[in-house]
Amino acid sequence: MSKDNAKCTTPVIYIQQNIKFETVITNNVCKIGPLKALLSQFRIRTPIFYLNSCVRSCQIAMRWERGPIARFRLICELEDNIEPVFQKIIIKINSFMICDTFTLKTERPEYFEWATCILPTDIKDSDSFEIHFTMEHSIPIIKRNTMNSSIKITPKKFELYERLKTMYYDKPCPDVKINVGYKEFLAHKSILSRSPVFAAMFSHEMLENRENTVEIKEVDPNVFEILLKFLYLGEVDEIKVTDSKNDLLFELMKVADIYQMEDLKTKLAYIATTTINISNVVNHLILADKYNILDLKKSTMLFIQKNHAKVKDTKSYENMIQKCPTLMREILCLSKE
Repeated sequence: MSKDNAKCTTPVIYIQQNIKFETVITNNVCKIGPLKALLSQFRIRTPIFYLNSCVRSCQIAMRWERGPIARFRLICELEDNIEPVFQKIIIKINSFMICDTFTLKTERPEYFEWATCILPTDIKDSDSFEIHFTMEHSIPIIKRNTMNSSIKITPKKFELYERLKTMYYDKPCPDVKINVGYKEFLAHKSILSRSPVFAAMFSHEMLENRENTVEIKEVDPNVFEILLKFLYLGEVDEIKVTDSKNDLLFELMKVADIYQMEDLKTKLAYIATTTINISNVVNHLILADKYNILDLKKSTMLFIQKNHAKVKDTKSYENMIQKCPTLMREILCLSKE
């Protein structure tokens, strides 16, 4: 967005009451033993693993005692309001289950408490174990509905999102100017460097890096503005795929390919896939083939196969017969399978 229009859009403010909680289940398998060695250790821990993007790192602490008794506890670096607990622990020897309950507790242990399992007394000191942990925890979620999708983000990520939105709309302390046709955009090199092309440009002694000015030709300013917004916010709300010829989708895919932005190409491919219809399916197939988007190509070809009687009567299908013989052969081969 140009500097003159930077103040025109007011960011949406979300309040704490809009946060809901969702439960996430994670499974982890640990192989450990023999029992004699475990009993000689006061406490051992599993390697670090991750429950999901909300939990930075997690380990399971273990204590093995004569009895025999096994105790387990979760140790995590947490964000706010996330308290993982064991839902179930299954202990096996040679694929046979020997324990699947918390025998010393009537309820599941709370976070930071030890889950205690009493094992059979006939276990040998040479026995090793396969332990299946099932953990659950809540994630605070804020749902943001965009034109093309519903995005779920956690409060910490939401805070980052709001800061990036301020950077995009208000452009505080910009360090580069981008001239695209008749429009001038102010931006931040650190954000633009999400694109490998921009990253290379600003990592070397190139003219653009020295003068803090980038000249872009043969790209529509409106298309570049969408790309710039995606670099900051990861959003593509401007694409509406309703007719057979969608120049904006094609142009944006072209620019995303030029700047090697695979995440944007994936997002555009998803939009195209979810909006396939009789009138646009051929153009979407050509788009997928040109930029080697396999999932979109498969979806369009299957759609053509199922709706061939209607698709073959469209003008775009007639053009494909003349201009894209290779694609036509692929469609025919698919029909014969």
